[in-house]
Amino acid sequence: DLNLFDFDVQLRFASEQQASAERGMRSYQEGHYAEAVGELGKAVTLNPHDTAALLNLARSAWKLGDVDRAVETYRRAAVLRPDDA
Repeated sequence: DLNLFDFDVQLRFASEQQASAERGMRSYQEGHYAEAVGELGKAVTLNPHDTAALLNLARSAWKLGDVDRAVETYRRAAVLRPDDA
């Protein structure tokens, strides 16, 4: 059984993940790639199956010249959603 406390924790966890992903995407769009990497990295840590956050993290790392991280992150996204790769 999922009690109310567990549900509340999961809801806050999901909300924090979504907020980090949104902040990361906004930072990317504004050209603040280091900030985007931080926020998107947090989002991916909270939900490693968020392919949108993974792809945006890869793009941000690429913009910073971190090719190794970009490629590794893109590969993680491709494993989750090969049709989008």
